Amino acid sequence: MRKIKAVLKVGGSIINNKKRLLNLCGQICKIDENIVVVPGGGRLADVVRSLNKEFRISDSAAHWMAIKAMDINGILISDLNKRMKPVKSRKECFQTLEQSKIPVFLTYEILKKRDPLPKSWNVTSDSISLYLAETLNSDMHILLKDVDGIYRNIEGKKTLLKEMDVKRLKSMKNTCVDSYFPKLISAYKRESYVISGFHPERVKKVLNNEKVIGTKIVV
Repeated sequence: MRKIKAVLKVGGSIINNKKRLLNLCGQICKIDENIVVVPGGGRLADVVRSLNKEFRISDSAAHWMAIKAMDINGILISDLNKRMKPVKSRKECFQTLEQSKIPVFLTYEILKKRDPLPKSWNVTSDSISLYLAETLNSDMHILLKDVDGIYRNIEGKKTLLKEMDVKRLKSMKNTCVDSYFPKLISAYKRESYVISGFHPERVKKVLNNEKVIGTKIVV
């Protein structure tokens, strides 16, 4: 069984941008490492949010609908490059890696079976991808966003944080990660990186432990 180097979460804001998504996927497929991709919800998750408000559906229904939205995006991403393949289980994931392909994990089935996370909008693909990184025992977890990392705001001036601990993350409001993420990363005691998916070359730098523009979250 191959050791997974990293679980990469592709943010919905990137999926919503055709040019950026195609560029990112093309670069990811050139990486000679065992990596797993988890898609964000993007505009489809936004539709679920609207339906949630309009019909006042339960938190549980909205939770599973949003995860289905992620799966749809996963099918989209995996169709953009022949090296990518959609998978629904650990077994499929490792089989795909043995084929030197990149698994794009459709998480609905494994999450529905295990039901490990709260059913709330506080839990997004950020926490779901972290859960998967823990489940697959990957070396790294990387969030690909439409920003360079996590910023602190002092008197209206934003400064990129190169590294921050979980305690500080918990105390901050309105960051680019979901609000359940700090609790989960504390429980797992694993590091995570937040970098811009608009600059795909940064992914390889993180994988090679090189200096990179972004934020490293440490426990």
